[in-house]
Amino acid sequence: MKIVSTDGSSLSNPGPIGWAWADRDGAVGVGGYYIGTNQIAELTAVLDALRTFRDEKELLIESDSQYAINCASVWVHKWRHNGWRGSNRKEVANINLIKAISDEMLARGDNAKFKWVKGHSGDEYNEKVDSLANGAACKWKEGGEVGSMPEAALKDIHKNIEEKSNQEMLF
Repeated sequence: MKIVSTDGSSLSNPGPIGWAWADRDGAVGVGGYYIGTNQIAELTAVLDALRTFRDEKELLIESDSQYAINCASVWVHKWRHNGWRGSNRKEVANINLIKAISDEMLARGDNAKFKWVKGHSGDEYNEKVDSLANGAACKWKEGGEVGSMPEAALKDIHKNIEEKSNQEMLF
């Protein structure tokens, strides 16, 4: 079984973000962006891990984000059925990332498993991805660039910026 740890980091919410995954064989994936939310960073790490390990028959993704785990493995089924609307009948947040994760899960027959690990508790791989994600966010804050963001994440980031801008215009 391939075990991959994932994490996301936001220096402020919203603010510079970083995401990372690491497997037990030493492979890592890291990226970020100059602005985003912690939820977007967490979901991006999961999406990139799913895409990177598409061909792994047995995949276990460990995360300290119950939000990311629930989006990918619990809530997504109901959201698909309800036309990507939550219980409040509004479109789910971060819909582009969640749809991309859903597509990856469907392509693999929903056979990826998820496990929650307590953050900052000494888990070697959780600490590693936390450090990588935070380092990427810090680099973006300093004006550098680390890795990239998938198109789905960029759509959600820009959608959030537009919605916030529209809300500010109302006041």
